[in-house]
Amino acid sequence: MGEPADPAADTVVLLGGLAIPKMNTDVNDIKKIIDDITNPDNRTIIGVFFMSIFQETGWTDVIDFDYLLDSDMKNTTLKK
Repeated sequence: MGEPADPAADTVVLLGGLAIPKMNTDVNDIKKIIDDITNPDNRTIIGVFFMSIFQETGWTDVIDFDYLLDSDMKNTTLKK
């Protein structure tokens, strides 16, 4: 506490909420942060999101994800 911390990381997990258009998050700003805190030769970038948001918003074209965990929401109505 009170001393600067070393932000170095070997794994980064990005949540899909960052890519929602109304959040106005610039993917290039996120890429710069990732580049600043990781070693490109020894890092893992994981994306966790719903309904292909990273692909739909072009984030997969800018960030070289190692793993993508995509969930899909489906509504079902059941009747007795």
